[in-house]
Amino acid sequence: METVFAKECVTAELGITGSCIPQAFKCNDNNTYIVKFFHQNVGIKVLPNEYICYSLAQELGLPTYPTKLVEVHYELLTDTKYSWLKGGLQFGIMYDFYARTLNANSASNISNKEDVAKIFVFDQWVYNLDHGNEFANWLCSLSNFQLLKTIDNSHVFCGNRWNQHILQSSTEKFENFKSHQVVYAALSRHISSSQEIIDSIDQINQIPEEKIKEIVFSVPQAWNFSHQERLTVIDYLITRRALLLDHMKKQKDIIPKVG
Repeated sequence: METVFAKECVTAELGITGSCIPQAFKCNDNNTYIVKFFHQNVGIKVLPNEYICYSLAQELGLPTYPTKLVEVHYELLTDTKYSWLKGGLQFGIMYDFYARTLNANSASNISNKEDVAKIFVFDQWVYNLDHGNEFANWLCSLSNFQLLKTIDNSHVFCGNRWNQHILQSSTEKFENFKSHQVVYAALSRHISSSQEIIDSIDQINQIPEEKIKEIVFSVPQAWNFSHQERLTVIDYLITRRALLLDHMKKQKDIIPKVG
């Protein structure tokens, strides 16, 4: 993944409020990125989770924003309310000036309906536990009504503070798509047949194991991601994708019967 360098913090200019993380920075390639920081207070697995999931999503051709590694010099954070954050190599997602948070109305009018099944299956593969409960984790382009993949992968693989034991013990656990998960319920109407689910599972299974290993081992060393943790994630992804079809057959509440 290419590295760019932050030039100035533009969070306030974009009207971003709330938590100090993430922040928006204009970088030396003249693009603006939403930057997530490596910091123990927000979970030491956030950046590895984000990096791996965005890389896998892009490998599958899911609708995602370009991502970059962003080098943030500590002087950009000094004497600001963000001074408790540390500089260094962070993870950035290109900021879209023409997108808005998904809602029930825009969910019914998305243009890329063919991507919905792919996203549902992908979320099951990486065990995304907080994707279906709120619209805030999804964006919709105002220019073409394209649904874009989640902007928050921090809680995949059992959360932002997982360890090897937690990951190994959850390899065969899957999230059920319940009707109270409002985003899945709103988008599920766009899945017209079980074949879409099967095709999406096949696509995941066709990713070469070497590509999965390449992605996981390319996570920056600066994020304290150990060799053994990398091996555990690789095994987790390879094992879970072999279980996807059996699991999706049980999804009767929202997704058409698969079989």
